[in-house]
Amino acid sequence: MVASQTAMALQHKTFLYGTLKRGQPNHHHITDSRNGTGRFLCDGRTKERYPLVIAGRSNLPFRLNKQGHGQHIKGEIWEIDAKMLKFLDLFEDSPRFYQRLSRVICQEDGREVEAQVYLLSNFKESLLELPCMAVYESEGAHNLPYRVIPLHTGEEGATKMKNEVIRTTENDKK
Repeated sequence: MVASQTAMALQHKTFLYGTLKRGQPNHHHITDSRNGTGRFLCDGRTKERYPLVIAGRSNLPFRLNKQGHGQHIKGEIWEIDAKMLKFLDLFEDSPRFYQRLSRVICQEDGREVEAQVYLLSNFKESLLELPCMAVYESEGAHNLPYRVIPLHTGEEGATKMKNEVIRTTENDKK
C-alpha cells in the first residue's frame, strides 16, 4: 500500500492511556496486524480533567467519565484504521462496559485534536474515592501491577471483575 493509501486507511484517532500504551502489558494488541493497522502519532494529554484510577482484581486503569475531576491524563495519540477500531471496541467491550466517545486531546506541540477515548460511565461512586493519577504505568509507584484475567471470553472471572467496578442499580454506591 502506498503512503497516501495508508494515510487514507488510518482515518480514526484514538487516545491510549492504559495497558495498550507503548511499554505496557497489552501494547502488542495495537501493533498486531491481525487486529488492524495503527500508527503512533505523538504523546498527548486530555484537555479536561478526568479521574484515572486503578481498580478491580486485574488492577485495571479506569478513566471515569466524570469530567472536571481528577487530573489531565497523559497518554498516546494513535491513528488507526476501521479494523483496529472494531478490535478496540471488542477489546474494551464497548459499548456494554466502556463507552467510546470523542474528546479533545492536547498534542505535545499544543495543538488540539479530537480523538476516540474509552470511558467508564456506569461506575460505582466509590471509585471516585481512589487515588487519581495523571499517568498510568503497570509497574508504577502505586504498587498495583496489571494482572491478566480474560475479559472478553464470557468467563465467570471477567463478569466478577466487571461487577467490582460497574454500578448495577441506581442505589449501588459501593
